[in-house]
Amino acid sequence: MINKIPLKKMGSVEDFAKAVVYLSDNDAANFVKGTEILIDGGMILRPNM
Repeated sequence: MINKIPLKKMGSVEDFAKAVVYLSDNDAANFVKGTEILIDGGMILRPNM
């Protein structure tokens, strides 16, 4: 499975936590509204997998 992920590694809890921290930071994400953040190691780039 790792070979199919463009970044060649599994996502970790820390990878997800960084997105949570970003979204909860008023200064960093103040203008971000109504979006999805994909934390998939680049799998979106390989839709036929």
